[in-house]
Amino acid sequence: MNQNQRHAEAAAALQKTVDRGDPDDAPRAAVTLGTLRLESGDPAGAQRAFQAAKDSGHPEYAPRGAVLVGIRLMEAGDWDRARRAFEQAITSHHPQHAPSAWVMKGMLLEKQANPAAANAAYRTAIDSGNPEYAPLAAVGLGLLLQRQGDAIGAQKAYQTAIDSEHPDHAPFAMLLTGEYLTGGDLQSRERFRNTAARYGNPDVLVSLAELYIAEQEVPTARRLLQQAAVLGNNVAAHSLQLFGLPDTHTATSDAAPKALLESAEENDTDSMNMLGLLAAVHGDVLEARSWWTKSASERDMIAPLLLSRHLG
Repeated sequence: MNQNQRHAEAAAALQKTVDRGDPDDAPRAAVTLGTLRLESGDPAGAQRAFQAAKDSGHPEYAPRGAVLVGIRLMEAGDWDRARRAFEQAITSHHPQHAPSAWVMKGMLLEKQANPAAANAAYRTAIDSGNPEYAPLAAVGLGLLLQRQGDAIGAQKAYQTAIDSEHPDHAPFAMLLTGEYLTGGDLQSRERFRNTAARYGNPDVLVSLAELYIAEQEVPTARRLLQQAAVLGNNVAAHSLQLFGLPDTHTATSDAAPKALLESAEENDTDSMNMLGLLAAVHGDVLEARSWWTKSASERDMIAPLLLSRHLG
């Protein structure tokens, strides 16, 4: 039995549980079913399942479903319905899903060009003290304040994330502090990069590799990509096929694996960044700018650096 068949059988079993309507089992199965359908490339089916959880009234799975529905709606540009979904989770006061919804609402408010309200949303999530979403909100707040020119406020927000020691958000906050807030001190920036890398977060390792490739430090980038690939990061594994040789000029556009292009088309920003770097190697400034601009529009943290430093 192949993976598609296993997914189909699991989805069918979960759908039966949802259809039976047990007040506890059905909402739980709906969330699992939605996640499975997303993995199977069925976003519409996923949204139906998440909506069933959202509408269930279950104290755990209704707010969780509301956040998941809101995320899909936000991605689709249906901002009013996304906001209502997040507010459902917020009013539940669930200790996990309400802070999550505040973070997502902050992101939504940024998209709607309402930075003051976004600031308040991020701060509410930070004040919740939730170990997962308070650090994430701190990174979001730092980025928002940074874009507004408030370096002191941004540094405080990033430090909140760093102090959390969260394995994902702390190293990203370190990376951003080093890149944006060290006043051009290259030694200090390198210290922040090294500290962030020591967390061993594969996404951070890929982000660092992108910066080193742009700086033509390909051996360092290759080492970081190898570490991330061992940890299971597919973008790193594919990128090694592009930048695995000591000289980036040996890379050719024909070497770009189909998987990297496909993941970029699915809005994976690291893939976009890597494809932009490949274009830059070949002197195609317009293509590089196109990939990095699209990546930045998806809230990637590294793309603005690539645009400002290497195409500015």
